[in-house]
Amino acid sequence: MERMQAKCKGLSKTVGVPKAQKRPPAPPLAELAAGYEDRNQGIVAADATGEYSYQQIAELYALHFTTVGKILGKARGS
Repeated sequence: MERMQAKCKGLSKTVGVPKAQKRPPAPPLAELAAGYEDRNQGIVAADATGEYSYQQIAELYALHFTTVGKILGKARGS
């Protein structure tokens, strides 16, 4: 145990911290969506935050989550 602690002594404290924990929190979904006149642009922006699931985005726009997936697929060119 002491050997491991000695090896880790000089390492940065941020090693292995996921990006999701390093970035600031996303704005509330409704607030984010209100910034876009085009529904599809709002969906793409919400997905880009990495904070919201397809289901959460779909509920906001009263869509099925697969429809959200199709919109995002088209936006990505897939």
